[in-house]
Amino acid sequence: MIARSSYGAAVELLREALQALERLPETPETLAQAIDARLDLRVALIPLGRYHDVLTVMREAEASGDPARRSRTPGTSPRRYLCAPTERYR
Repeated sequence: MIARSSYGAAVELLREALQALERLPETPETLAQAIDARLDLRVALIPLGRYHDVLTVMREAEASGDPARRSRTPGTSPRRYLCAPTERYR
């Protein structure tokens, strides 16, 4: 129960960080921070079973203008970042 509440708190904080970044001028640094926040948000959403939100967040990250960080997103295939750990190793 504690771990789940920690993930929930992380989701809230990361969403707040993304909202704050949206109010700042778009620079390479703010784009990079937004992608990093979305990648971290993905990590918090998966254990909560919020897969639709994961897809949305990853599409937002992929649509950003920072090619170096965008390459850290798993691509457009949802299976790449939603499969269960046992499926990854088959």
